[in-house]
Amino acid sequence: MLEQMMYDDHRKKGILVPTEKEFRGYYALLKLDKHPGYKVEPVELFFNLAKMTLETRQTPEILLACDIASLIPV
Repeated sequence: MLEQMMYDDHRKKGILVPTEKEFRGYYALLKLDKHPGYKVEPVELFFNLAKMTLETRQTPEILLACDIASLIPV
């Protein structure tokens, strides 16, 4: 979560981090892991997606994570 806050802070300062989209995609996939140490309610994933910029939400990395999330039974 700290890395996401870092990306948000940088964006507010006008600094774009080239790896943001890739790592936000990894983070979204990690949230789908059913391991007890990572278990997160699906609504939390969508809450995090809502906080991303539209541009970030439309990247292949994030779209893939959303496609995978839609296949997982709740």
